[in-house]
Amino acid sequence: MLSDRAALVAAVCANPAEDTPRLVFADWLQESGEPERAEFVRAQCALARAEDEYDGSYAMYEFLRRVYPTGLAATKWQRIDPGVKRLVDLHARCDKLLRKHGARWRPQGPGRRAKWGTFRRGFPYRVELRSARGLGALAAGLRGTVPPVELAARDALPRVLDLFDEPGSLDWLSAVDTTGAGLRDLGHRSEARNVSDLRVRGPGDGEPSIPTALGAPNWTGLRTLHLSDGLISRATAEALLRLPNLRTLRHLRLRAHDAWVADPVRTLAVDGFTELRTLGIEACGLGDEAAEVLASCADLKNLRHLELRDNSITGRGVTALLTSPHLANLVYLGLERNPCAGVDTNGLAGAAPGGLRLFH
Repeated sequence: MLSDRAALVAAVCANPAEDTPRLVFADWLQESGEPERAEFVRAQCALARAEDEYDGSYAMYEFLRRVYPTGLAATKWQRIDPGVKRLVDLHARCDKLLRKHGARWRPQGPGRRAKWGTFRRGFPYRVELRSARGLGALAAGLRGTVPPVELAARDALPRVLDLFDEPGSLDWLSAVDTTGAGLRDLGHRSEARNVSDLRVRGPGDGEPSIPTALGAPNWTGLRTLHLSDGLISRATAEALLRLPNLRTLRHLRLRAHDAWVADPVRTLAVDGFTELRTLGIEACGLGDEAAEVLASCADLKNLRHLELRDNSITGRGVTALLTSPHLANLVYLGLERNPCAGVDTNGLAGAAPGGLRLFH
Protein backbone atom coordinates (compact mmCIF):
# COMPACT_ATOMS: atom_id res chain seq x y z
CA MET A 1 0.00 0.00 0.00
CA LEU A 2 2.75 2.46 0.92
CA SER A 3 4.68 1.72 -2.26
CA ASP A 4 1.52 2.25 -4.33
CA ARG A 5 0.92 5.62 -2.67
CA ALA A 6 4.53 6.67 -3.20
CA ALA A 7 4.41 5.69 -6.86
CA LEU A 8 1.18 7.58 -7.49
CA VAL A 9 2.42 10.71 -5.70
CA ALA A 10 5.67 10.50 -7.67
CA ALA A 11 3.61 10.45 -10.88
CA VAL A 12 1.80 13.61 -9.75
CA CYS A 13 5.12 15.31 -8.97
CA ALA A 14 6.60 14.29 -12.31
CA ASN A 15 3.61 15.70 -14.24
CA PRO A 16 2.58 18.74 -12.19
CA ALA A 17 0.62 20.47 -14.96
CA GLU A 18 -1.66 17.48 -15.62
CA ASP A 19 -4.83 16.54 -13.76
CA THR A 20 -4.92 12.88 -14.81
CA PRO A 21 -2.26 11.62 -12.31
CA ARG A 22 -4.02 13.53 -9.53
CA LEU A 23 -7.38 12.01 -10.40
CA VAL A 24 -5.84 8.53 -10.56
CA PHE A 25 -4.42 9.19 -7.09
CA ALA A 26 -7.90 10.29 -5.95
CA ASP A 27 -9.35 6.99 -7.21
CA TRP A 28 -6.70 5.10 -5.26
CA LEU A 29 -7.48 7.14 -2.13
CA GLN A 30 -11.18 6.31 -2.53
CA GLU A 31 -10.43 2.61 -2.77
CA SER A 32 -7.95 2.77 0.12
CA GLY A 33 -10.29 4.15 2.77
CA GLU A 34 -9.57 7.88 2.37
CA PRO A 35 -12.74 9.15 0.66
CA GLU A 36 -12.49 12.70 2.03
CA ARG A 37 -8.97 13.20 0.70
CA ALA A 38 -10.14 11.80 -2.63
CA GLU A 39 -13.07 14.23 -2.66
CA PHE A 40 -10.73 17.12 -1.84
CA VAL A 41 -8.35 16.33 -4.70
CA ARG A 42 -11.23 16.06 -7.20
CA ALA A 43 -12.91 19.25 -6.00
CA GLN A 44 -9.72 21.30 -6.13
CA CYS A 45 -8.93 20.00 -9.61
CA ALA A 46 -12.41 21.11 -10.71
CA LEU A 47 -11.83 24.59 -9.22
CA ALA A 48 -8.47 24.87 -10.99
CA ARG A 49 -10.00 23.87 -14.33
CA ALA A 50 -12.67 26.54 -13.89
CA GLU A 51 -10.00 29.12 -13.12
CA ASP A 52 -8.05 28.12 -16.21
CA GLU A 53 -11.13 28.36 -18.44
CA TYR A 54 -12.14 31.66 -16.80
CA ASP A 55 -15.66 31.82 -18.18
CA GLY A 56 -18.36 34.27 -17.09
CA SER A 57 -19.36 32.29 -14.03
CA TYR A 58 -15.80 32.11 -12.76
CA ALA A 59 -15.22 35.84 -13.32
CA MET A 60 -18.29 36.64 -11.20
CA TYR A 61 -17.31 34.13 -8.53
CA GLU A 62 -13.73 35.41 -8.23
CA PHE A 63 -14.76 39.05 -7.88
CA LEU A 64 -17.45 38.38 -5.28
CA ARG A 65 -15.22 36.03 -3.30
CA ARG A 66 -12.69 38.86 -3.03
CA VAL A 67 -14.99 41.80 -2.21
CA TYR A 68 -18.22 40.31 -0.83
CA PRO A 69 -17.74 36.73 0.42
CA THR A 70 -20.72 36.94 2.80
CA GLY A 71 -23.08 37.83 -0.03
CA LEU A 72 -21.52 35.22 -2.29
CA ALA A 73 -22.27 32.49 0.26
CA ALA A 74 -25.79 33.73 1.07
CA THR A 75 -27.12 34.25 -2.46
CA LYS A 76 -29.37 31.60 -4.05
CA TRP A 77 -27.17 31.13 -7.09
CA GLN A 78 -29.21 28.27 -8.50
CA ARG A 79 -31.78 30.92 -9.50
CA ILE A 80 -29.16 33.23 -11.06
CA ASP A 81 -26.14 31.29 -12.32
CA PRO A 82 -25.74 27.53 -11.74
CA GLY A 83 -22.06 27.82 -12.66
CA VAL A 84 -21.41 30.18 -9.74
CA LYS A 85 -23.39 27.90 -7.41
CA ARG A 86 -21.20 24.95 -8.36
CA LEU A 87 -18.05 26.97 -7.64
CA VAL A 88 -19.40 28.20 -4.30
CA ASP A 89 -20.31 24.66 -3.28
CA LEU A 90 -16.91 23.28 -4.32
CA HIS A 91 -15.05 26.00 -2.45
CA ALA A 92 -17.15 25.57 0.70
CA ARG A 93 -16.61 21.83 0.69
CA CYS A 94 -12.85 22.22 0.22
CA ASP A 95 -12.68 24.69 3.10
CA LYS A 96 -14.56 22.30 5.37
CA LEU A 97 -12.32 19.37 4.50
CA LEU A 98 -9.19 21.48 4.92
CA ARG A 99 -10.24 22.70 8.35
CA LYS A 100 -10.79 19.10 9.38
CA HIS A 101 -7.74 17.46 7.83
CA GLY A 102 -5.32 20.22 6.74
CA ALA A 103 -2.82 19.70 9.55
CA ARG A 104 -2.51 16.03 8.61
CA TRP A 105 -2.36 16.61 4.84
CA ARG A 106 0.43 19.22 5.00
CA PRO A 107 4.06 18.04 5.06
CA GLN A 108 5.65 17.93 8.49
CA GLY A 109 8.33 20.53 9.30
CA PRO A 110 10.30 22.68 9.19
CA GLY A 111 8.61 24.27 12.16
CA ARG A 112 8.99 28.00 12.68
CA ARG A 113 11.26 28.60 9.67
CA ALA A 114 8.48 28.18 7.10
CA LYS A 115 4.71 28.16 7.10
CA TRP A 116 2.51 26.15 4.79
CA GLY A 117 -0.36 28.11 3.24
CA THR A 118 -2.88 27.26 0.55
CA PHE A 119 -3.47 23.98 -1.27
CA ARG A 120 -3.91 23.79 -5.04
CA ARG A 121 -5.32 20.89 -7.03
CA GLY A 122 -5.32 18.71 -3.96
CA PHE A 123 -1.76 19.24 -2.71
CA PRO A 124 0.03 21.81 -0.52
CA TYR A 125 1.06 24.67 -2.77
CA ARG A 126 2.31 27.79 -0.97
CA VAL A 127 5.11 27.88 1.56
CA GLU A 128 6.07 31.15 3.25
CA LEU A 129 9.73 31.34 4.09
CA ARG A 130 10.53 32.94 7.43
CA SER A 131 14.21 32.03 7.57
CA ALA A 132 16.58 30.59 4.98
CA ARG A 133 17.97 28.31 7.67
CA GLY A 134 16.61 24.83 7.24
CA LEU A 135 15.49 25.49 3.67
CA GLY A 136 17.70 22.72 2.35
CA ALA A 137 15.93 20.18 4.53
CA LEU A 138 12.58 21.58 3.49
CA ALA A 139 13.41 21.29 -0.21
CA ALA A 140 14.68 17.74 0.25
CA GLY A 141 11.39 16.84 1.90
CA LEU A 142 9.40 18.42 -0.92
CA ARG A 143 10.89 16.37 -3.72
CA GLY A 144 8.72 13.39 -4.46
CA THR A 145 6.11 14.24 -1.83
CA VAL A 146 4.36 17.33 -3.27
CA PRO A 147 4.34 18.88 -6.75
CA PRO A 148 6.33 22.11 -7.30
CA VAL A 149 5.21 24.88 -4.95
CA GLU A 150 4.90 28.65 -4.69
CA LEU A 151 7.66 30.13 -2.52
CA ALA A 152 6.90 33.37 -0.69
CA ALA A 153 10.46 34.52 -0.11
CA ARG A 154 10.09 38.34 -0.08
CA ASP A 155 13.66 39.74 0.12
CA ALA A 156 15.26 36.34 0.88
CA LEU A 157 15.32 35.13 -2.73
CA PRO A 158 19.05 35.93 -3.20
CA ARG A 159 19.80 33.76 -0.17
CA VAL A 160 17.71 30.95 -1.66
CA LEU A 161 19.67 31.20 -4.92
CA ASP A 162 22.93 30.99 -2.98
CA LEU A 163 21.79 27.88 -1.12
CA PHE A 164 20.61 26.15 -4.30
CA ASP A 165 23.35 27.05 -6.73
CA GLU A 166 23.55 23.68 -8.51
CA PRO A 167 21.74 23.50 -11.88
CA GLY A 168 18.28 22.01 -11.43
CA SER A 169 18.28 22.35 -7.65
CA LEU A 170 15.28 24.71 -7.75
CA ASP A 171 13.09 22.32 -9.70
CA TRP A 172 10.61 22.37 -6.79
CA LEU A 173 9.52 25.95 -7.67
CA SER A 174 6.47 26.77 -9.79
CA ALA A 175 5.65 30.26 -8.47
CA VAL A 176 7.46 33.04 -6.61
CA ASP A 177 6.22 35.83 -4.34
CA THR A 178 9.08 38.21 -3.65
CA THR A 179 10.57 41.67 -3.91
CA GLY A 180 12.62 42.47 -6.99
CA ALA A 181 15.79 41.18 -5.32
CA GLY A 182 17.24 38.15 -7.12
CA LEU A 183 14.80 38.07 -10.03
CA ARG A 184 17.39 38.70 -12.72
CA ASP A 185 19.67 35.96 -11.34
CA LEU A 186 16.76 33.51 -11.18
CA GLY A 187 15.82 34.43 -14.75
CA HIS A 188 19.24 33.28 -15.94
CA ARG A 189 18.67 29.80 -14.50
CA SER A 190 16.85 27.07 -16.37
CA GLU A 191 14.42 26.52 -13.47
CA ALA A 192 12.82 29.91 -14.20
CA ARG A 193 11.15 28.29 -17.23
CA ASN A 194 8.95 26.33 -14.80
CA VAL A 195 7.76 29.44 -12.92
CA SER A 196 4.24 30.25 -14.10
CA ASP A 197 3.16 32.77 -11.42
CA LEU A 198 5.22 35.73 -10.27
CA ARG A 199 4.24 38.35 -7.69
CA VAL A 200 6.65 41.22 -7.09
CA ARG A 201 6.13 43.74 -4.29
CA GLY A 202 9.03 46.14 -4.74
CA PRO A 203 12.70 46.08 -5.75
CA GLY A 204 15.49 45.92 -3.22
CA ASP A 205 18.07 48.70 -3.02
CA GLY A 206 20.63 48.42 -5.78
CA GLU A 207 18.64 45.76 -7.64
CA PRO A 208 18.20 45.86 -11.43
CA SER A 209 15.03 47.39 -12.82
CA ILE A 210 12.04 45.11 -13.23
CA PRO A 211 12.21 45.15 -17.08
CA THR A 212 15.89 44.22 -16.87
CA ALA A 213 15.16 41.42 -14.39
CA LEU A 214 12.22 40.00 -16.38
CA GLY A 215 14.12 40.36 -19.63
CA ALA A 216 16.42 37.53 -18.51
CA PRO A 217 16.24 34.66 -21.02
CA ASN A 218 14.46 31.96 -19.01
CA TRP A 219 11.28 33.81 -17.99
CA THR A 220 9.43 31.99 -20.77
CA GLY A 221 6.61 30.22 -18.92
CA LEU A 222 4.94 33.09 -17.07
CA ARG A 223 1.14 33.02 -17.05
CA THR A 224 0.46 35.36 -14.09
CA LEU A 225 2.35 38.55 -13.29
CA HIS A 226 1.42 40.93 -10.45
CA LEU A 227 3.55 44.02 -9.82
CA SER A 228 2.42 46.38 -7.09
CA ASP A 229 2.93 49.35 -4.80
CA GLY A 230 4.98 52.10 -6.33
CA LEU A 231 7.10 49.75 -8.38
CA ILE A 232 6.31 50.90 -11.89
CA SER A 233 6.97 54.32 -13.36
CA ARG A 234 5.65 55.28 -16.78
CA ALA A 235 9.01 54.52 -18.44
CA THR A 236 9.33 51.23 -16.55
CA ALA A 237 5.86 50.17 -17.66
CA GLU A 238 6.59 50.89 -21.31
CA ALA A 239 9.86 48.93 -21.18
CA LEU A 240 8.17 46.07 -19.35
CA LEU A 241 5.29 45.78 -21.80
CA ARG A 242 7.70 45.56 -24.73
CA LEU A 243 9.28 42.36 -23.40
CA PRO A 244 8.48 39.55 -25.88
CA ASN A 245 8.51 36.84 -23.22
CA LEU A 246 5.41 38.33 -21.57
CA ARG A 247 3.13 37.59 -24.53
CA THR A 248 2.06 34.31 -22.92
CA LEU A 249 0.51 36.07 -19.90
CA ARG A 250 -3.09 35.27 -19.05
CA HIS A 251 -3.27 37.43 -15.92
CA LEU A 252 -1.53 40.80 -15.58
CA ARG A 253 -1.93 43.28 -12.74
CA LEU A 254 0.03 46.51 -12.40
CA ARG A 255 -0.39 48.95 -9.51
CA ALA A 256 1.90 51.93 -9.69
CA HIS A 257 0.87 55.07 -7.75
CA ASP A 258 2.25 57.09 -10.67
CA ALA A 259 0.83 59.17 -13.53
CA TRP A 260 1.27 57.14 -16.69
CA VAL A 261 -1.16 58.84 -19.09
CA ALA A 262 -1.87 56.70 -22.15
CA ASP A 263 1.59 55.73 -23.45
CA PRO A 264 2.14 52.44 -21.55
CA VAL A 265 -1.43 51.37 -22.37
CA ARG A 266 -0.74 52.12 -26.02
CA THR A 267 2.34 49.89 -25.81
CA LEU A 268 0.25 47.09 -24.32
CA ALA A 269 -2.42 47.51 -27.00
CA VAL A 270 -0.05 47.16 -29.96
CA ASP A 271 2.21 44.39 -28.67
CA GLY A 272 0.00 41.32 -28.97
CA PHE A 273 -1.18 40.35 -25.48
CA THR A 274 -3.77 38.05 -27.04
CA GLU A 275 -3.89 35.50 -24.20
CA LEU A 276 -4.97 37.90 -21.46
CA ARG A 277 -8.02 36.85 -19.44
CA THR A 278 -7.58 39.38 -16.62
CA LEU A 279 -5.99 42.82 -16.71
CA GLY A 280 -5.59 45.24 -13.84
CA ILE A 281 -4.05 48.70 -14.20
CA GLU A 282 -4.61 50.48 -10.91
CA ALA A 283 -3.59 53.85 -9.45
CA CYS A 284 -1.70 54.79 -12.61
CA GLY A 285 -3.39 58.09 -13.44
CA LEU A 286 -5.14 56.67 -16.50
CA GLY A 287 -7.65 58.98 -18.14
CA ASP A 288 -10.15 58.83 -20.97
CA GLU A 289 -7.51 58.55 -23.68
CA ALA A 290 -6.08 55.41 -22.06
CA ALA A 291 -9.58 53.94 -21.72
CA GLU A 292 -10.24 54.59 -25.41
CA VAL A 293 -6.96 52.89 -26.34
CA LEU A 294 -8.04 49.79 -24.40
CA ALA A 295 -11.50 49.91 -25.99
CA SER A 296 -9.99 49.96 -29.49
CA CYS A 297 -7.59 47.03 -28.92
CA ALA A 298 -8.69 43.99 -30.93
CA ASP A 299 -6.12 41.79 -29.14
CA LEU A 300 -8.16 42.01 -25.93
CA LYS A 301 -11.03 39.95 -27.34
CA ASN A 302 -10.41 37.17 -24.78
CA LEU A 303 -10.42 39.53 -21.80
CA ARG A 304 -12.95 38.60 -19.09
CA HIS A 305 -11.89 40.83 -16.16
CA LEU A 306 -10.74 44.46 -16.43
CA GLU A 307 -9.84 46.33 -13.22
CA LEU A 308 -9.12 50.07 -13.58
CA ARG A 309 -9.67 51.28 -10.02
CA ASP A 310 -8.11 54.46 -8.61
CA ASN A 311 -7.63 56.20 -11.96
CA SER A 312 -9.08 59.35 -13.58
CA ILE A 313 -11.55 57.94 -16.12
CA THR A 314 -14.70 59.99 -16.72
CA GLY A 315 -17.90 59.21 -18.58
CA ARG A 316 -16.20 59.51 -21.95
CA GLY A 317 -13.81 56.66 -21.18
CA VAL A 318 -16.54 54.61 -19.48
CA THR A 319 -18.71 54.92 -22.61
CA ALA A 320 -15.84 53.75 -24.81
CA LEU A 321 -15.22 50.69 -22.64
CA LEU A 322 -18.90 49.73 -22.37
CA THR A 323 -19.56 50.06 -26.11
CA SER A 324 -16.33 48.49 -27.41
CA PRO A 325 -16.90 45.59 -29.84
CA HIS A 326 -13.46 44.26 -28.90
CA LEU A 327 -14.49 43.88 -25.25
CA ALA A 328 -17.70 42.01 -26.01
CA ASN A 329 -16.53 39.02 -23.92
CA LEU A 330 -15.77 41.16 -20.87
CA VAL A 331 -17.64 39.88 -17.80
CA TYR A 332 -16.35 42.24 -15.10
CA LEU A 333 -15.42 45.92 -15.39
CA GLY A 334 -14.05 47.61 -12.26
CA LEU A 335 -13.98 51.42 -12.15
CA GLU A 336 -14.00 51.99 -8.41
CA ARG A 337 -12.78 55.47 -7.40
CA ASN A 338 -12.88 56.95 -10.90
CA PRO A 339 -14.85 60.16 -11.71
CA CYS A 340 -17.25 58.32 -14.01
CA ALA A 341 -19.83 61.09 -14.51
CA GLY A 342 -20.94 62.05 -18.01
CA VAL A 343 -21.65 58.68 -19.61
CA ASP A 344 -23.15 58.96 -23.11
CA THR A 345 -26.52 57.28 -22.61
CA ASN A 346 -27.38 57.50 -26.31
CA GLY A 347 -24.13 55.75 -27.13
CA LEU A 348 -24.95 53.00 -24.66
CA ALA A 349 -28.47 52.61 -26.03
CA GLY A 350 -27.13 52.05 -29.55
CA ALA A 351 -24.41 49.58 -28.61
CA ALA A 352 -24.64 45.86 -29.33
CA PRO A 353 -25.22 43.66 -26.26
CA GLY A 354 -22.07 42.15 -24.75
CA GLY A 355 -21.21 39.69 -22.01
CA LEU A 356 -20.89 42.13 -19.09
CA ARG A 357 -22.33 40.82 -15.83
CA LEU A 358 -20.59 42.94 -13.18
CA PHE A 359 -19.96 46.68 -13.34
CA HIS A 360 -18.31 47.97 -10.18
